[in-house]
Amino acid sequence: MINEFPFNINQYFSNNKFIEVFNKFIKYSTSVGIDRITPENFEHNLLKNSELISQKILNNIFCFTPYKEKLLLKGKNKLPRVISIPTVKDKIVIKILQECLSDIYDLKIKQVQTIINEIKTFKDIFDSYIKIDIKRFYSSINHDILIKKLKQKIKNKTIISLIYNAITNVTQSEVQNDELAEKNSIGVPEGLSFSNILANIYLNNLDNKYGKLKSIVYYRYVDDILIFCNNKSIDRIKSKLENDLNKFYCLEINKDKYASGYVNDGFSYLGYDFLNNSITVRKTSLMKFEKSLEKMFVEFKRTKYHRNYLIWKLNLKITGCINNNKKYGFLFFFSQINNPKLLFHLDWLIKKLYSRYNLIYDSQLTKKFSRSFHEIYFNLSKTNYIPNFTNYTIEKMKKVLTYTMKDNEIVKMSENEIKDKFKKFIFKSISELEKDQQQIS
Repeated sequence: MINEFPFNINQYFSNNKFIEVFNKFIKYSTSVGIDRITPENFEHNLLKNSELISQKILNNIFCFTPYKEKLLLKGKNKLPRVISIPTVKDKIVIKILQECLSDIYDLKIKQVQTIINEIKTFKDIFDSYIKIDIKRFYSSINHDILIKKLKQKIKNKTIISLIYNAITNVTQSEVQNDELAEKNSIGVPEGLSFSNILANIYLNNLDNKYGKLKSIVYYRYVDDILIFCNNKSIDRIKSKLENDLNKFYCLEINKDKYASGYVNDGFSYLGYDFLNNSITVRKTSLMKFEKSLEKMFVEFKRTKYHRNYLIWKLNLKITGCINNNKKYGFLFFFSQINNPKLLFHLDWLIKKLYSRYNLIYDSQLTKKFSRSFHEIYFNLSKTNYIPNFTNYTIEKMKKVLTYTMKDNEIVKMSENEIKDKFKKFIFKSISELEKDQQQIS
């Protein structure tokens, strides 16, 4: 029996809550919705806007503005990935809905690094593996099934209505005629802060079912499933899982990406390659990252922004960073590798890119992947090599802004102005680091 969550809607949708969520999560965002209202514009009337949104939600008359469509190209002969960008007011509401769902559902979602660390052990216990990719996962989620699952635990009609309206809301391009836009009849839009937790709620029963089986070891991260089993069980397990996905969740497996075989022959998962005792970055993931490194030099040559800014961005790409106790960057994602040659290769690549684009490489200014990985593994709590922006002083913030922007006005700014400018700068920088991780699978 599923216990109902004792929900107090006023706790989540008060004026103070809207202001808190805006200041913590939305204020420094650089993406703008279809209404073109920036967080800065919204903040000018923050109290009034918050009161209005709160009243509309509590009176059940709140409406989402159409999401702005953003297309991410995935390569030749592949459909682009559609990202939905909400307006500022809708971002706040959806973020609060995410918090609601996190409080209601005790989902034990493992981090990639935890999964990879466990795989090191289990890959030696079973002789075979199955790797399954769920075809068009987010865009195939059935609304009726999802809402039925939510209603089992959430009895508050306002919350259910908000979630339903958010996932069925229109996504359209800026030039599209409103009259031609259609409601979203299937799938959870990507780009919304609560999309991931809704997807996990949707497949929670599947995860519990296969996670409890003692004859296999089961992992799922978003749409990627990995199962360790005995070779004679491969066909039976695949058939059973495929049937469950289709029958109970209206989902299909991507047959083009299906893989199975002996563990000793090697396999890949979540951007990692496993072969015998070697754990390294998958070749395609590494190539994507290398291209993103070169792209920084191309943009520098094209835009002619200050060289200090290139060095700062490059160093952040190399080391990653910590902000609000969260870790970001390529090396943090791949912290479970045991291939030092890869790190020295990337250090060599940086030098080569400097040379290719006629720039002087300065070993005192440019950081190294090999040193960064060592700091992550052996000295993370004490390191000054990897930036931790959580506790930056005003002087440190000023130093970063002055170094990267060469803006003489920074010295004249108040402490609050410096904090705002720095946090916005870091928010944008971290968003760029996250793009690397999103392209890994």
